Amino acid sequence: MENNIIKQMIEYDKVNENPIKGMFDYIQDVNKIRFNSLNNEIEKAYLNNEDPRTIEETKIIKANEIGLNLNKEPLLRFGSCLRELYFKITGAIAEDRQLSEIEGIERNELVKQQWIDKIKYSGLSREEHKILNYATVKFESTVDLIIYDPIEDKEYGLLIKPVNDTATTVRNRIWSNWKSQPMDIHIPEICLNMFILKMPVKVLYVGKNNSEMIKEFNFGVNKNMLTINKEEYEKKINIYDVVEDMKNIDHAIEKGLIPPRSFVKCELTREEVDLLYDNDLINNMESNRYLNGETYENFRCKSCRYNQLCNSLNTGWLNINESY
Repeated sequence: MENNIIKQMIEYDKVNENPIKGMFDYIQDVNKIRFNSLNNEIEKAYLNNEDPRTIEETKIIKANEIGLNLNKEPLLRFGSCLRELYFKITGAIAEDRQLSEIEGIERNELVKQQWIDKIKYSGLSREEHKILNYATVKFESTVDLIIYDPIEDKEYGLLIKPVNDTATTVRNRIWSNWKSQPMDIHIPEICLNMFILKMPVKVLYVGKNNSEMIKEFNFGVNKNMLTINKEEYEKKINIYDVVEDMKNIDHAIEKGLIPPRSFVKCELTREEVDLLYDNDLINNMESNRYLNGETYENFRCKSCRYNQLCNSLNTGWLNINESY
């Protein structure tokens, strides 16, 4: 125990007259260092600190890594950020991850695997991942299984989404007694998976804290418009809206350009606050804060590991060979 790393950290704090923390605080610090230095974790790829695509000539983009803008409105952005994706696959230096982020992912993976095992045991599923070639990049489906629905008598790509079932906003949306709705953040992934697989997608929401809390949505396409449970999605999304992001990330990689910031960060007018509120992207409490002058920043930006780097750059397209 003489050379124990925690003992060394305590001695270091004593010598430098830093406050001495509790033993379990130091244990957390050690594991944060460990998780932020891991690489080549094949079985648990999410533990890798660096993206293996940084050294791969052909980039494979997963369906959950793109987003879309509703009606081409910059404020109404769903899904992921292309600038974050570009930084990730080109090896930009990222900020350290919080231990809680890793632990949250691991809880999600555990709940998801429990349901995969249950579904496989039923004999209604098979595994299949497809890749769509698109110009200089490839797009890979992210469905967990292909599942046969004996009630609908058809196959679906299945996405299992563990969510925080104790959060009021999540419960009120997914398990609403009035009109349950999927989470907007998953819509681009759903669209791109249908685009790649050429089949409908079933989404199963599962409570992270209570796995008995489940809700199922069946997604399809009618005249290119996204449908949920055979009815047109109220936000009127064209499945081809995801193509814009596919074009942009391909263009960025081919030309060596940093994509524009996907999410807006600014003070909002009353009309913009109303637009976000009407599209369920902010709640009533947030609306009041933004009307009182607080700067709007999407939650994806707040948790992004490239936030400081992104904030130091212009918001539009950038040539990586030019000074900023």
